[in-house]
Amino acid sequence: MDTKRGYQYSSSKCADTVHAARNLIRQLLGNVPSSVAPASTSQPPVLQLGSKHLSLLAWSLSVMSVFNESISAEARQLCYALAERTSQPGVIRTIVPGVQDVHPEACRNWAGVLYGLAKVGVKCSDDARVKQVFHVCMEQELPDLLSQGQRCLPQSVSNAAMACVDAGYEGSMEPFISAVARRVGEPSMGGVGGGMMANAAPQAWSNLIYACAKLEQRGEQAGGGLGGGMSIIAEAGAAAMASALQKPVQYQPKPQELANTLWGLSYLGWYDADIIEVLAHAVVERMGSSTPQGISNTLFALSTLGWYDSGVYDALLVALLNRSDQLAPQQCSNAMYSCAVASHGGSAVDKLAQVISGQDVSKQGRWNTQDLNSALYAWAVLGCIGVASDSLNEMAQHLLREVNNRGPAASQASHLRQLYPAHLEAERVGLQGGGLSTANGMLQATAEQHIQGQAELCMKVRQSGGTAGMRHAAAALQRAGYEVELGGRVGQDGYQAELLVRHEGCPNGIAVDVLSGTDRFRHPPGQISGKARQRHAQIRQRCDGLVVLSEAAAKQPGLVVQQLDQELWYCSSADLIKIG
Repeated sequence: MDTKRGYQYSSSKCADTVHAARNLIRQLLGNVPSSVAPASTSQPPVLQLGSKHLSLLAWSLSVMSVFNESISAEARQLCYALAERTSQPGVIRTIVPGVQDVHPEACRNWAGVLYGLAKVGVKCSDDARVKQVFHVCMEQELPDLLSQGQRCLPQSVSNAAMACVDAGYEGSMEPFISAVARRVGEPSMGGVGGGMMANAAPQAWSNLIYACAKLEQRGEQAGGGLGGGMSIIAEAGAAAMASALQKPVQYQPKPQELANTLWGLSYLGWYDADIIEVLAHAVVERMGSSTPQGISNTLFALSTLGWYDSGVYDALLVALLNRSDQLAPQQCSNAMYSCAVASHGGSAVDKLAQVISGQDVSKQGRWNTQDLNSALYAWAVLGCIGVASDSLNEMAQHLLREVNNRGPAASQASHLRQLYPAHLEAERVGLQGGGLSTANGMLQATAEQHIQGQAELCMKVRQSGGTAGMRHAAAALQRAGYEVELGGRVGQDGYQAELLVRHEGCPNGIAVDVLSGTDRFRHPPGQISGKARQRHAQIRQRCDGLVVLSEAAAKQPGLVVQQLDQELWYCSSADLIKIG
């Protein structure tokens, strides 16, 4: 017996079904005689289908491909022809080709075609016809239909967005996002009291926010983005997810939907303290049915959002550790990284380190260089802020051995830069086995990338003039007669100090650091991120003093000068941080 999606089939029934499916695919492609169209027709039947049937065909192909992989190649060929037909003018939009009446299910059928194509596994890069149908749908048809107020189900909106993620669509999403944002914010169009997504299930909201975050990530890498409408969608979606938690159990969000929502919101940069707290505690309450990926994503999202609660972090870590035999490398490294950003230590973090130490971190163990380097960077950050233990050090030894075995060629430049703090921390604590190897050039390559990266940061600050707070602080100190340098470099490795004050009594200078938004946690207010604290520790080791200011304090000239004057008195110790 074969089992697919919960159904059981006998071998004979499977063979009969596959044979019938393959025969239908060939008929639709016009490769065998068909009863679907007259013999005199020159076009294959698939190129004669209408709106609803194209959508149903795409869905059917996605199901058949999962059911039996042996028909996938033929299904893909049919997908290409289906895409060609769908992108023809008016085929999906109208009931009868050539007639202007809009099909009442046009939005649903467009989404069905894209979702089905993506689930079969075709990519926009595979065939020009696939790329074209996504372009026509997402940049022309769906935005236009939505703008006209045509009926569109919430699931159709989220399915179209998820299809773009799965199919690797790299075109502009801004027309679609803007149209969705307008419909979400206009109750008169497509819904009552909550816009087009008023009655959306949690899964639809979760998928839409998650897909938009993925597409925003892709857009940023390609130099584009989703546009301003995304903040409207994120706000409405987050509020809807929190509200759904008050409904009967069967209508509440599932753990993976909550985790995906939090991850999406963290990447999109949307934040509301009350809603994030509600969603975070909801994940904790449902940890029994959460996956390791969902728990790891939740930790990563909360640390990225700047939200911290020791009880929530510990509970999530314990739930993750209870699934230690299922943990993938990325889940381990992301969890450790999240704890470092949140300055979170304790027994659960030690146990996570023990789990990592017990894993095969070689390539055969599926640990890639990014996971290795991320976990080592987290160890360096935790060490700099005073979170240290034998378990964490043993983890670092375990990971460093593998990093040295692979050598510099295995890591990208950005990943090598992440390793440099780990080497410095290994030297500082006298880690058994040492840090990066000089024998194979690992240390040299990493140091070169670190120095280059710091030089790039300094150049960026000099060219831009730094943040608004940095410019205010520099102007105040210059008016007070101090010699200041934007984009200063300190120490033998040229570490960047965004603002460096030169003084005859302090040959290594006094650094002034203005905390950016990501340097401070939103909850609890005032908590500095582990990454910022690690940066401060590195600066203190290279400078004679350090003054840390908030953005608000940097705009008060008298306070800036007062803080620097006080630091001059203590420049010999160079280990005191004061938050203005």
